Amino acid sequence: MFGTDDKRRQAKRANSKIVRRVRKTATDELMLWADQVMVSTYQAFRSWQNTSDSDMLSEAVMGSEALREVMLEIQRRNGPFG
Repeated sequence: MFGTDDKRRQAKRANSKIVRRVRKTATDELMLWADQVMVSTYQAFRSWQNTSDSDMLSEAVMGSEALREVMLEIQRRNGPFG
């Protein structure tokens, strides 16, 4: 059980680093970042499907979490009605 709690703490720290970085990044760069994250997340997921390598699945999960933060920031900057 200790390992699970430790992984959650590490994930939370990593997520807060992503949020800080996203908030400091210009919108144009966020758009490019979103594009890159989508591609790398897809590639990691496909790699996991082909190899069952748990590292690839972890990479895909981290990518999707980063993409979520980027998209939420773009939405925040775009205002409530787009």
